[in-house]
Amino acid sequence: MRTNFQFSCDPPLARLRVTGELDFTTRDQLLDVFASLSCRRCNRVELDLDGITFIDLSALEVLDQEQRRLTESGGTLQVVAASAFYHFVVDVADFPSLRPPIAQAPRLTLLRNDSSHARGGGGRRGNAHIR
Repeated sequence: MRTNFQFSCDPPLARLRVTGELDFTTRDQLLDVFASLSCRRCNRVELDLDGITFIDLSALEVLDQEQRRLTESGGTLQVVAASAFYHFVVDVADFPSLRPPIAQAPRLTLLRNDSSHARGGGGRRGNAHIR
């Protein structure tokens, strides 16, 4: 899937929407976007990652480094929306500062197949689904 970066900049605020995949192959593009926003004197970045279908550790590290850089210079980087996949990866990789607000978090539910009890299967069998 192709990665798309769309941003608006009204200094000091920038809004960046990323769709597709963020990984080691798109890492440099993400760095270029952040450099462009910095040159335009945008030090408050709102990041919409609702369209992310894949993200790896290298991209999370770029986001974390940019968030730290902005914070040290008096700015902010906040994830304001994110896909269920992003939520899952950011939790597993333990990047709490890159989590969106609680209201944006998808619900993880465990669906249990009750017919397994009728067959004597018992236990906690089921599938986790992210909504």
